[in-house]
Amino acid sequence: LAAAGSPVIWVNNRGDRFCDETASFDFPLAGNCIYEQPGHTAWAIWDGAFCAYLKENGLDLGIGTNVPVGTKLDIIADVQRLMAQGYEHVFMADSLPELGEKIGIDGEHLQATVDRYNQFFMQHHDDDFYKDPHFIIPTFNPPYIAARLVVGDFISYGGLCVDPNTIEVVNDDAKPVAKGLYACGADVGNMWGDTY
Repeated sequence: LAAAGSPVIWVNNRGDRFCDETASFDFPLAGNCIYEQPGHTAWAIWDGAFCAYLKENGLDLGIGTNVPVGTKLDIIADVQRLMAQGYEHVFMADSLPELGEKIGIDGEHLQATVDRYNQFFMQHHDDDFYKDPHFIIPTFNPPYIAARLVVGDFISYGGLCVDPNTIEVVNDDAKPVAKGLYACGADVGNMWGDTY
């Protein structure tokens, strides 16, 4: 779900916040934050009010050209459809304790974590991670939704070496590594450079 990339509250598998969620603006930083959590996963959580906002106004933060800024989303319908299909990475509930139980987190602890975060919204200051108050999205109104956050790779890092004339994959000595093995696009582009 594209909404999971918004700076809504993120919790780990213990139900604790672990970073300033504006890390979502920077994929490598977000990946590092999530990967360091138990099980290398986390949960993005939001409420019915945010769903209504996305349906009426669209995304403030897009996902490249795949889901551009301003894309309007009917999150509740999407979640209902996915849940009906047995999808195990998104859940919806009428209360935070119920949501916690569905995602394997102590429900009362999840409620306490979200209550603390909502207090930061009310006071316009994040005492834990100093998140910019403009991006503290409160979580007050049911239904409550959780989407699993995982770390993934979109391309190979560094790129494969290819013969520039034939795009055949070659080793460091410019010899083919296998007969008929070719590569192009992001797999040879070295998009991130050698410091990624």
